[in-house]
Amino acid sequence: MPNNSIKRDAKTYGVFRALSHAQVSLLLGRVLPHILAPLMQTVSHLEAIMSTSTISEPISGDKAYQVRARAALPLLVRQAEAGAPVFYSDLAEELGMPNPRNLNYVLGSIGQSLERLSKAWKSKVPPIQCLVVNKSTGLPGEGIGWFLVKKEDFSTLPLRQKRAIVEAELQHVFSYP
Repeated sequence: MPNNSIKRDAKTYGVFRALSHAQVSLLLGRVLPHILAPLMQTVSHLEAIMSTSTISEPISGDKAYQVRARAALPLLVRQAEAGAPVFYSDLAEELGMPNPRNLNYVLGSIGQSLERLSKAWKSKVPPIQCLVVNKSTGLPGEGIGWFLVKKEDFSTLPLRQKRAIVEAELQHVFSYP
């Protein structure tokens, strides 16, 4: 005697078999977008975060964002020595970049470089790129999560927890030799 899941699958198959190809297409066309839209939005968001922080290459190359990363690093060191974050828009302006959103690869490149340096030195170098913050929130972008919490999705954390994580990391940046 077949188990219940086999009976249910056979019944579902029978229903779909009774429908014409056009009816099944119409049904799926109406149902699938509602199922897939939230999933695709989540995947797209995660890809965007990953692309800026994990795909960026270290600052030693000749790509435009690597050249800008080399120009940005001394500016971030200046900010760290002053004990002050910098807004995305202000850093972009200093680098001659018309769109602050294009700093994502620049900062990801700096982060990748500092992680490699940490491994080589066997000593943690704090992610100085967390000094770059949004004017509205006072926080770095979501991509910083890959350099701070690794396994957790920074973007899903409550605002208070994000602030606590960033503040703790900023203290490491400000006190770094």
